Amino acid sequence: MEARSTDRKVFTITHQDNSIGQICYKNYFYVRAEIIISESNKYEIKPKGAFGTSLSVIDMANKNEVALLAMTWSGEIHISFKNQKEYVIKLNNFFSNQFFLENPQGDKLILIKSKFNWEKFHYH
Repeated sequence: MEARSTDRKVFTITHQDNSIGQICYKNYFYVRAEIIISESNKYEIKPKGAFGTSLSVIDMANKNEVALLAMTWSGEIHISFKNQKEYVIKLNNFFSNQFFLENPQGDKLILIKSKFNWEKFHYH
């Protein structure tokens, strides 16, 4: 699976060269986004709480919160689903570009490798 930026606000998620969805950010400096898997399967990500350290994932079809993402001071992202499943995204080490998705038992389920090209980076 791969996520590629198609422009500065849209990321396309592909699996074996087939598009399986998009993440569309509302603007450059805001965490509000929309996840589009299909026309009938859309989710909204929006900040929750006073300090913006938590994000709510809302099913747009029925307006129910399906997950909560909470960022910690240690750089972890805790993901809590409404079905009581929980996961953590952790940085492999401080100078790494690799993240792991772990279950509560500490089993590494997914390796996430980020690639950043400074030559293509634009800012305004």
